[in-house]
Amino acid sequence: MKEIQNVELTGYVYDEKGRAVAGVKVYCDGVESTTLFDGSFRFVNLSPGLHVLSVQLEGYGVVEKRIETGEGEVLKVDLQLTPQTGKGKIYGYVFDAETAEHIKEEGVVFIVRHTYNLSTSIDPRTGYYEFNNLPAGNYKIGISTLNYHDEIKFINIKEAEEKREDFHCIKKEEIEPLWG
Repeated sequence: MKEIQNVELTGYVYDEKGRAVAGVKVYCDGVESTTLFDGSFRFVNLSPGLHVLSVQLEGYGVVEKRIETGEGEVLKVDLQLTPQTGKGKIYGYVFDAETAEHIKEEGVVFIVRHTYNLSTSIDPRTGYYEFNNLPAGNYKIGISTLNYHDEIKFINIKEAEEKREDFHCIKKEEIEPLWG
């Protein structure tokens, strides 16, 4: 009786710019693997036949590939993520926590995602910021400006939701230099 040679599937997960994506869950027929620092994944001891590879990461569409394998094959299959766009919006104002007036200096509001960051300037005349065309999901959003402490918030938006999120920042203390 002939022994069946198992199949091995390996590959890489890349973002839309061709950069490797680490720490992403890849599935093959319901079995999970997590990409390494270089975006690589590996499934071993698979039976010959049809296999479905899939990956999904928040902010990106689902990628699915069907692969027909023969006995003993070692196949390399790369998966490319495509960013989702949406109609969501996160906007708001940046205030001085003590005076309740908008911050009158330049700064940046940023969104940190798994594979990319977004940033926008704070309007120094009004303290206003906004991000448009966001897909539904969870966002880590922060603010950084020279004379105030940085602040981070976690925000969830639904599809086409517009959410106002104001920041009330604490001014950094001015420290007199030591003269000796």
